[in-house]
Amino acid sequence: MTCFSLKCDSQINLNDTNFLPLFRRMSNLEKLTLYLRIKDQDRFADGTLLQNEILVHMPHLHSFIFYICTYINTDGLQNQLSSEDIQRTFTNIGQHVVSMINHSSCETITCSVFSIPFTFDRLHDIGHMIPNTRFNYVTYLVVRDVIPFNRKFFIQVARAFPLLMTCRIFNRESQSCQFTDSQSYEIAEYPYLTYLDILCGNIDYLEQFLNETKTYVPCLTKLRVVYNNLRIVTNKKVFRKYRSMGDIDYLQLVLSDFTLKQLFYINWFNNNLDIGVANRNMKIIELLRECTGDKLEKWTSITIEQSLMAINGLDFLSRTEEILLDAKLRTYLTSKDCSDTIIEPYVQKCCDTSLTIAFGRKITIFKMDRTYTGTIAHGNCSKCMKQYSHNYFMDQGKKYVTYNSIFNSDLIYLGGNYGYDKQFIVWLSNSILYLYSGFENFAKCYNATNNVFWNTNGIICINLCPARIQDFWFLYNFINISFFYNQPTILEIPSNCDRQNLVEFMNANYDILNKHYVNCWALHKERHTCERACSMAFVTDGFQKSSRFICSNIKMVVRSEELGKLKNISFA
Repeated sequence: MTCFSLKCDSQINLNDTNFLPLFRRMSNLEKLTLYLRIKDQDRFADGTLLQNEILVHMPHLHSFIFYICTYINTDGLQNQLSSEDIQRTFTNIGQHVVSMINHSSCETITCSVFSIPFTFDRLHDIGHMIPNTRFNYVTYLVVRDVIPFNRKFFIQVARAFPLLMTCRIFNRESQSCQFTDSQSYEIAEYPYLTYLDILCGNIDYLEQFLNETKTYVPCLTKLRVVYNNLRIVTNKKVFRKYRSMGDIDYLQLVLSDFTLKQLFYINWFNNNLDIGVANRNMKIIELLRECTGDKLEKWTSITIEQSLMAINGLDFLSRTEEILLDAKLRTYLTSKDCSDTIIEPYVQKCCDTSLTIAFGRKITIFKMDRTYTGTIAHGNCSKCMKQYSHNYFMDQGKKYVTYNSIFNSDLIYLGGNYGYDKQFIVWLSNSILYLYSGFENFAKCYNATNNVFWNTNGIICINLCPARIQDFWFLYNFINISFFYNQPTILEIPSNCDRQNLVEFMNANYDILNKHYVNCWALHKERHTCERACSMAFVTDGFQKSSRFICSNIKMVVRSEELGKLKNISFA
């Protein structure tokens, strides 16, 4: 065995396992990946321990990726070591290693050591000192310390963990006991954070995340928190309205009883469900069960009334406000200041791993009646190093398309600065094949027709280029024909779609495409049940004949300069 990976997210006791004897027998190992959380030890897992117990038995090892977190009771710790002491024990390992030591509780010291770059998606029990590195793959983070987390700490976390989705905070100490916040601090932005657990955290950290002047969390949908803390933090914004109404009994709710997602659903159902529906509140519960999958066994009509009371206090959008925003959005989407549409990759995972999303160039997308701008989002696989776009993927500098990437999308983008809506492509093809307009005439007609509408309504006016659309149309139809004739799993296309590359690409693939073409139609009658309607000949020597459908022109008489008048032959 040359490759071995061991990952355990729960805390384990090495004395209860056979890991170390197992490692001693892996003398041929070349790649080793370890993710361990070790408890009940009398020493930290440092470079000396790893060298003597593991690495010395693997002479061929050239790749060692690891994260090892050790938990030690302070009563049994004889020597107080620092992060620098632990760091020095890795000098002879020959790779970049980070070590961190913090008091995760009054009785426990935690030591984390890991290789850089950090390639795992979970990180547990780091303290108030954030190392100077980026954790680009971490989506789940636990921070735990007896030293207070100040505001600067959460800004550092936001920078170091750009894709963080779940964050759990364990710290009972108040921020105020360490320092006073300065208004000069920037806002900590967590664009992907959806779950926040502060149940075992001080109320200051709840205020940190719910104060929009300190923290930006646009995707937060689930909050685990002590109810009384939430009531105190939101007192000025929410509960003052309840007191003015005299309905303090309705305060038994919010996020100890409801998730934010449930409140959003209830508000939408309340705004859009007809007021005259019988048993309206119970109907909302039924719809909520279908949408969220929650059982909601103890929910009653009173529960919905309580949630609506909280929703009113939290200033959720009313039906009138939703209609107004919808109208404004429609106006904005057709204006010159329209924001980008994110054009996502056609897959979200590769090698059983979620892709890392990076945003690329802005492109112009042509529709039948207008153009709009979009931002290309690329998905990068950390294992096979492929890069996925909306309709293709790149592998070792070459571009490939698949059947699903092309035919399961209403937008086609094959590179460059322009993309095309499927309906637009169909319209273009029909104009070329049946109206014989040609690319230049089509572009002139498209630009002239739409410029009048665009200029009148203040919409961005971007003209269609005949040469560019011609290159795209030939490449797109080459892809269609290739999948029709050959049905390949993947198809390589030019990585750069300029005219010269396309000509060279078409010349290189002409013989193969011609072979599939002849093979398909030569055996047409044997493979298709056309019966008597099937043609005896297939003529492709004229521009107009390319628009005739197979088996649709029966008993047609054609005169040609070369053969004269042809009778009793059906052409398709």
